[in-house]
Amino acid sequence: MILRMRFQKKWIYWLALLLFTSFVHIEGSVVEQLDQYPGLSPRQKGVILINEFGCVSCHTSSQNHFKPRRGPDLSGLGNRVKPEWLKGFLKTPHHVSAGATHLDFPAEVHDSEDMSRSQIENALNHYLFSQASSEPDQNNDFEGSIQKGDALYHSIGCIVCHDASSTEKGGSWMQSVGGKYYPDTLRDFLLDPLKTHPDARMPDMHLTYDEASDLAAFFMNRVDAAMTQVFVPQAEEREKGQRLFGKLNCNACHELETQDEAVTMPSLEALRLDHGCLSARKGQWPQFALSKEQKTWMHLALQSENQWTPSERIQMQLTQFNCVACHARDGIGGVSPEDDPYFTSHDPNLGEQGRLPPRLDGVGAKLNPVWLRKILVQGAKSRPYMKTRMPRFGVEVLDELMELFATVDSSLPLSDIEMPRLNDTRRAGRDLAGTKGMACITCHSFKGTQSGAMAAIDMSIMGQRLTHEWFHHYLAEPQRFSPGTLMPDFWPEGHSSKSEILDGNAQKQMEALWVYLSDGYSLGAPSGLYREPMRLIANEQEAVMLRRAYPGVGKRGIGVGLPHGHNYIFNADKLGLAMLWKGDFADPAGVWSSQGHGRVRPLARQQISFPVQAQWQGMDSKSAPWPEMEQRQAEQKFQGYRLDAQRVPTFLYAIDETFVEDTLKEVESEGQWTLERTLHLKTNGKLGESYFSCCCCGKNPSPWSVPVSSKRCPQYRSDRRCGGLRCECRRR
Repeated sequence: MILRMRFQKKWIYWLALLLFTSFVHIEGSVVEQLDQYPGLSPRQKGVILINEFGCVSCHTSSQNHFKPRRGPDLSGLGNRVKPEWLKGFLKTPHHVSAGATHLDFPAEVHDSEDMSRSQIENALNHYLFSQASSEPDQNNDFEGSIQKGDALYHSIGCIVCHDASSTEKGGSWMQSVGGKYYPDTLRDFLLDPLKTHPDARMPDMHLTYDEASDLAAFFMNRVDAAMTQVFVPQAEEREKGQRLFGKLNCNACHELETQDEAVTMPSLEALRLDHGCLSARKGQWPQFALSKEQKTWMHLALQSENQWTPSERIQMQLTQFNCVACHARDGIGGVSPEDDPYFTSHDPNLGEQGRLPPRLDGVGAKLNPVWLRKILVQGAKSRPYMKTRMPRFGVEVLDELMELFATVDSSLPLSDIEMPRLNDTRRAGRDLAGTKGMACITCHSFKGTQSGAMAAIDMSIMGQRLTHEWFHHYLAEPQRFSPGTLMPDFWPEGHSSKSEILDGNAQKQMEALWVYLSDGYSLGAPSGLYREPMRLIANEQEAVMLRRAYPGVGKRGIGVGLPHGHNYIFNADKLGLAMLWKGDFADPAGVWSSQGHGRVRPLARQQISFPVQAQWQGMDSKSAPWPEMEQRQAEQKFQGYRLDAQRVPTFLYAIDETFVEDTLKEVESEGQWTLERTLHLKTNGKLGESYFSCCCCGKNPSPWSVPVSSKRCPQYRSDRRCGGLRCECRRR
């Protein structure tokens, strides 16, 4: 950044900053969002802006809180971006990437070498686009699911920074990103953004190849799929551009081969604030897209030597990297009401803690420094139930933050505790973690195995994640450290309910748990991880039915066990069968003896599972492909069931104007019991082309037409696995 014009004619030095700040930040910026954080002082906001604009990449400063920013790696640029995007970006960067932190330059000035701005832009365009090793693949038949990409965008955290409907969150970039990249280069960028943008704010989201492909397909769906014109850099223009790249001081931020050394710029402390790009005057200097208030913040940050406390420096760094969009610390940040719906969980039993990112207050005292580094740098994951992902940033930009956490969040005091022999202590901790003690295993998973209805943070990594002192204080007062937590207070006012373990001494019991959990993956399983199942079975006179959540079915599953060993689950959401099996019915322990909502476990050694989709559809023709519906359609309505004398249900539902009675019951034939499914259809209008997905053998064979007066399923097969299953359709 230059605040005072010192080179009256050689304006190309100004354009150097245009190039650096233009390329460096195109993913959306915190610049427009600083007014959302009243907890930050104006001076702090000024420092953040100066760092975001990368001022000290060219200017020196004696104040170490001003940090340089490397521009993106421009090698291979011609393979990554479209030539028309690069040309438009050099010409009018604000129009191409509105809301970013780059500057623009007055169009009326010329340099001392008699090259107009358009000539310089053209030469640079030829040079930068020549940084290509091969011709890019323009194939628009890209392998990626737009629907899956849409779901990822709205669940893993992308929308928190890049709201496609909001220019304040980079919406303009989200709408134009397809105009910049080719499908495959966008996928590659999403897979590893830090490779080409080490100092940018776009982190690594731990995407798989397929996920990156799906997101790329979702973004590319927003643009015209027209082919890009082939651009061939000219040798003469390329040489001019290479020379200009050095003269413009681009190599101060971008590592490309040049014959010129970086130009020395005046220090920030030596600049005049009443003249230049931060003044209200118009002149022959760069023009930033800054509001009057933002310029005032930057003035305050530059006017005096600033001495920041470690806490203030943490606030600035968390804001600069937009951590505050998800995490709160010292009253700043946290999930906004607008973004709250996008934070979801794989396990709703865990409540708010299962979907919202944790607060960062005291995180330096809470997390082991090694584990904190694993989270920030390597992307270690301890909350697999949370759909929003913790991103990975570059190690260089986070080293200081990790040191500041350790400095500010001092260790909590912990007195010495006299314990018995190590093996006895470890055994007591194991008892406390199991159902003989505090039953931690009921809510926490163990080495990836879930015992109860919920799976909070895995016990086997607690000794690696947490500090010894914090662990003790948290167990003693869980609500103090995590308001609203589901974690019970097992030692209220220092008293234990398990007097038979370590004489009921609360401190010793907590220490025993810590010693046991510190063994990590080598620790033995506590009692209760594996338990004998409860058995719910039908008797010889009546069926048994249990309406609860089942694996792969959800909360609208209706399980039925019939007297002669045939069992099934009816999906009341999709209006069809979900599973068939023979033998014992189900283990209801997950809903009868566990916390949370839980699930019923079918006691099936072999089962037939059916596609998770609606099994009745209205289609235009019999040859039309079977549609994949994630949700039951509005015209398909479940209307309950009625029970016969043996308590066998007949399910009642409607599709358009057709009413269905669906019964699965056991019938005896030649001394053997088989399962027979009967469908009765009644309509107030014309049946039309309605089709049913046949249930035989779980193969989901081709659907067959319903409007036949009496027809046996043409896909019928006698199969031992389903006991000679027979489908029959009768119209009345």
